[in-house]
Amino acid sequence: MVSTRKAQPATHKLGFHEKLVGKGLSTDALQRKLKSLHTELADIDQDNVDTDSLASVRKELISTSILLHKDKGVKAYAACCLADLLRLYAPDAPYTATELKDIFQFFSRQLYAGLKTPSGPHFTEYYYLLESLSNVKSIVLVCDLPQADELMSEIFRNFFDLAKQDVQSNIQTFMGDILVALVDECNTVPQDVLEVLLSQFLTQNVSADGGLRLAVAVCNEGAEKLQRYVSQYFTDIILQHSRGEDLEDLRAAHNLIKQLNRDCPTLLLNVIPQLEEELRVDEIDIRLMATETLGTMFGEKTTLGSGELAKKYPSTWRTWLLRQNDKAVAARVALLDAISSLLLNHPEQRGEAEDILRRKLLDPDEKVRVAACKVCSRLDYEAVLQHISVDTLKVIGGRTLDKKAVVRQEAAVSLAKLYRSAYADLESLDGRTMARVSWIPNDLLHALAQPSSEIRSLIENVFCNYILPLPSDKSDEDTWTQHLTVLLRFIDDKGLAGLFTLAGLQPGRTNLLDSYVDCCEDNNGGIIDEREEEVIKKLQGIIQRLSANLPEPMKATDDLWSFAKLNDKRSYKLLRSCVDSLADIKTIAKNKADFFNRLENIAASTVPTFRTLWQKFAPWVVNITSVPPLVKALQRSDNDLVRKHISALLSKVSKFNPAVLKPHVAELAKALAGETSELLAEVSLQALSSVFVDDPAMAPSDKRLADKATRYAEGPHARPAKYAARLLAHSRNKAQLATNLAKSLAAKLGAARPEQLVGHLSALAELATCAPDAFESCSDIVMQFILKKLFMRNEDVTKNEEEWADDPDVPLGTLAKEYAIRICTNRCLSHASGEQAADIAKPVISLLFNILDTGGMPFQNVHQSLLDKSRMRAQAAVSLLKLARSPVYDKMIGKRLLTLALTAQDTCFGVRMFFINKMIKYGSRMQIQPRYNVIPFLTVHDPENEPREKSRSYVVNCMRRLPRNARVACFEMILPRLLHLLAHHPDFSAAVDDLSEMAKYIRFYFDLVCTAENLPLLWHLAGRLKTVDDADPSFSENVFIISELAQHLLKRLAATHNWSISNYPAKVELPGDIFVRFRDSSKASAVQRKIYLPDDILVQLQNEAPRSTKSGPMKRKRLPAADRENIPSNRTPLRSRKRQRKVKAAADEESSEDTAGSEVDEDGGSGEGNSSAEDGENEESDLTSMDGDEPEQLGRGARGKAKAKAAKKAKKVKGRRASGAS
Repeated sequence: MVSTRKAQPATHKLGFHEKLVGKGLSTDALQRKLKSLHTELADIDQDNVDTDSLASVRKELISTSILLHKDKGVKAYAACCLADLLRLYAPDAPYTATELKDIFQFFSRQLYAGLKTPSGPHFTEYYYLLESLSNVKSIVLVCDLPQADELMSEIFRNFFDLAKQDVQSNIQTFMGDILVALVDECNTVPQDVLEVLLSQFLTQNVSADGGLRLAVAVCNEGAEKLQRYVSQYFTDIILQHSRGEDLEDLRAAHNLIKQLNRDCPTLLLNVIPQLEEELRVDEIDIRLMATETLGTMFGEKTTLGSGELAKKYPSTWRTWLLRQNDKAVAARVALLDAISSLLLNHPEQRGEAEDILRRKLLDPDEKVRVAACKVCSRLDYEAVLQHISVDTLKVIGGRTLDKKAVVRQEAAVSLAKLYRSAYADLESLDGRTMARVSWIPNDLLHALAQPSSEIRSLIENVFCNYILPLPSDKSDEDTWTQHLTVLLRFIDDKGLAGLFTLAGLQPGRTNLLDSYVDCCEDNNGGIIDEREEEVIKKLQGIIQRLSANLPEPMKATDDLWSFAKLNDKRSYKLLRSCVDSLADIKTIAKNKADFFNRLENIAASTVPTFRTLWQKFAPWVVNITSVPPLVKALQRSDNDLVRKHISALLSKVSKFNPAVLKPHVAELAKALAGETSELLAEVSLQALSSVFVDDPAMAPSDKRLADKATRYAEGPHARPAKYAARLLAHSRNKAQLATNLAKSLAAKLGAARPEQLVGHLSALAELATCAPDAFESCSDIVMQFILKKLFMRNEDVTKNEEEWADDPDVPLGTLAKEYAIRICTNRCLSHASGEQAADIAKPVISLLFNILDTGGMPFQNVHQSLLDKSRMRAQAAVSLLKLARSPVYDKMIGKRLLTLALTAQDTCFGVRMFFINKMIKYGSRMQIQPRYNVIPFLTVHDPENEPREKSRSYVVNCMRRLPRNARVACFEMILPRLLHLLAHHPDFSAAVDDLSEMAKYIRFYFDLVCTAENLPLLWHLAGRLKTVDDADPSFSENVFIISELAQHLLKRLAATHNWSISNYPAKVELPGDIFVRFRDSSKASAVQRKIYLPDDILVQLQNEAPRSTKSGPMKRKRLPAADRENIPSNRTPLRSRKRQRKVKAAADEESSEDTAGSEVDEDGGSGEGNSSAEDGENEESDLTSMDGDEPEQLGRGARGKAKAKAAKKAKKVKGRRASGAS
């Protein structure tokens, strides 16, 4: 039978028959033989080899004479030959287990030694060996050998050591294949191998470490096999940890998990549930590490894809989110640290991440709030625009008013940086950018209205460093001015007021630092030749005023004294140059740098204080560089809001820093001479007139300018007419020009249309101040017109009309009457120092009080609208305050202080705010007598917060910044006047409820004024009221009651603060205009013995929970009609009023003081808490604890004792009364 099978090809037999082992064999000969053998073996196909022909070389190659030969070449070729044999014999092993162990150890050492140097003579052989092991996978035989774990560990260690030496990428690939094969084939992964693998992920230089790259390749390829071992590895570490043990190993393990998640996330299949369990443990350190680790993992982008980790482990994700409410602050912070990465990298989780961010911005702990604010800082500009909503950004904006400075700082800086990054988009009016960030400067400027000097300094700092930073070179100047113009586009009226504060455009601030330098020079380092006491006292006063408005007044005071003692003339000159109004922006920047460089060298500790002062007083916002671009923008801008704000800004510059405008007189005159808009004309006229008032030498003689000004003065617009009249009154030919204008205007009054009449009256009001002689040439005509044609004119009265309107909405007829009042007021002031002052003012003051008495009508039986009446009341009250600045008129007005003061309780919110703002303005400048400082305390019952808070800020700020003597005179010595006013108040009666309401006025005063230092004086003043009679004897008993009530409240206050009431050592005289001595000594004794305060009020006050005057409006009861004689008809009980619509008080367009609205004093409001600077930062909390909303909770025994004590006290008081009566 013939065979049908195809014949098998002949197998290849080894042709090499030389001996490799024997005596006398030189190294070179052996190397040649091994090379020849390797060449032949390498060419033999694995599937076509006669393995029997390999027997002789197989045995000789593993002889010790070859494996341990000293020549590297011999060993290199021998290794290649052995690798070829393993390939040809595969899948069988041609050696015993012991022999294989020696062979693979030999391989490992040869590779480790040979691959280190690519330039070595036998690198090619080592490369061949590695490639063969990788391709043939003969390395897997290691897994079946005895002591396989040690051998695997050695191979892993050697390969990773090689990988760290930056070997070629294909070599690293071969090594990776070998190691993966070992992992796949081994029964169990040795612990040493796992540790070698994982240790690669703890390297510090991740991006450049070949060992890490090799480990990543091995772990990703062998993930399925390695998952169980990695999980067990971390489980062992976690279980081995015990409370109190060193956490370094556990911390290192969590760092390793984070690195594995970046590179080999599939390796952590069973590890993440362990981290979830750690989130639930009680030990904070472990919980914190788990929160941080998972936060990093959830936030990073990995090979799993966006959001895949949270989707794959939803339970872990939810448990991690719950850490936002962890009781440990550190855990909440750790969670927030991951929010920025979630927002940036994972769209699927952005909603939840942003919700957490918004909630944590309001967290009770400041560290959490800081961490929440930092989320925005960590993201770049584009990321914020895309991933954080404007609502969340505005919550961050709210944190700029946080009670903790560190939170305010982080919130303000992060928002300011964001705004700076958006400059280009804002200039191009990009809609998305405008919606996101345009509000930022406006909200920051709003914060300048806060009473806290820390907040104000913070806002000044972020504006100076981020929002309006000084230009670094000439090319940046135009950009800097453009930034200011862009900012004006995005702020509202309140923001604009904040910008005025930021720019120092407020009274009393421009020259304060200049004055300090003058005092330093006079002080001469403490070596003063003459007037020593005067010089030191003046310097002390300036330092107190400067430091009172800084965040750390005590440190600021020390720094200012230190600087004064330096007596460094160069520093004084540089500091003066820093606040030079005539410096351009480039010079300002250079002077600043020079000054602080010098200060760093001679008094480095004072630098923070002077940086804050520089920000307050240097003209870095508006200066001579910024004026021309602002004027051009006013001419060219088509945005009405921008033009309005530029106009207001230049108006403030004209009023408070006209020196800045001096270099631009020609340009302003040119703008006025052209055909300009009313707004530009107004700005130009005000600017020019302010320069001429400030520097008469610059007054013009140009007839064209005078003709132009005359045309505007006779025009229909009130403000241009006012400034034009002022300009003419300060021209070179002012007497003739002003007289001609006054006569011309007076002649036109009767025939003027309503809109023209307002302009004429505005100009006449200005002439009454600036050119009184010119005004007097036609004063009879003007006054007759005012009295007969304006004040006695009936108005149409309609139903349901508004009670108040702001200036733009006020009817022309009402405005005309207001300007008429101003004319009368200004005329009185211009004659205040003359002999006829009293004769001129008496009818005017009588008229103004008559307006208040009749509820807004100059004369009885004249019909006027509600709006007319309220505006007239406001103007009359403010005019009386204005007149009270003159000592002559103050005596006349002070007699009816109660009538004037009750304007603070007018039924119309607009009237109240208008009056309070103006009183604060004059009071903060100390332009009116201290007696008027009783007015702010009448706001305690106001149904709106704003009047009360304005008053509070004014009092606290004054108490903080005024020198001690001024503080005593202005606020402590007025207590008798306040108590006297309350005794005469229309709501006063001896009824318990009414006295309880009176107590709130007194408590409001004590909350803001009383300190441990002045308590004896206030106690003495309150008691002294029982040693005198009221000037009106019918009110004497009221005075005695209010005196006892005040002393009772002082006792309670002293007990609350643990203050002692000592006797006041000095003699104090009470005001002689409201009090008189007793007629006989018997009455004095009787008054002292008798208790006037009713029993019930003592018990009620004893049991009454102290209530803070901050807590909101408090209602007051009104007396019956029979007891309310001579009280203005516009007064109505606050308890019956409907809540008034909040409107802004109208601007007081006064001729001599061009002020729109009201301005809190130049220092910008009050500090926090009690006004005494000695009481430190916790003053507000002290007040709150004394007058909090929550009553003190007493136990049953304590309540019983309290009741018994109150009853016993009441019984004792009753006995004293009976004794006094007898």
